[in-house]
Amino acid sequence: MTINFLQAGGYFLFSGVGNIGDWAVVMQGFQPAWFWRVGLTTLGVGSYLMLIGVSSQFLAAEDSEITNARVIEMTKIGLGEDIIIARIKTGSCQFALSDNDLAQLKRANVSDKVVAAMLESSVLTRPRVTIDGNPLELHTIGQEKSAADSDTRSAFT
Repeated sequence: MTINFLQAGGYFLFSGVGNIGDWAVVMQGFQPAWFWRVGLTTLGVGSYLMLIGVSSQFLAAEDSEITNARVIEMTKIGLGEDIIIARIKTGSCQFALSDNDLAQLKRANVSDKVVAAMLESSVLTRPRVTIDGNPLELHTIGQEKSAADSDTRSAFT
């Protein structure tokens, strides 16, 4: 989508600079020609810069955390549920999923599949415990320990 916008903005730029394309033909009869070519070039540069700014904000938003508000935004702009779910599965998610939050998502027309993906992404599959920045694997009583844990334990006995 970004490339399409930049091509559209660049079209005026190249018509003005190179005197090529449909707009060069349209402006051919207007006098003075240099004035209209400068106008096309200025319009092209201005639209290109504006579109670069909009695109950079859009791309920066893609790298941010995915929240309820981002899911609602993606739904409102018409992204399909498969795309939103893929974004949830691959992104960094910070969802609020209380009953009121779920009702708000429903009112915003977020599909049940997307809400289910949000709920699944919030499930804690591994304990998030670190000591001095190093992850610590937790075990429940009766759970078999890995070979690495046995080696560590034997080093201390």
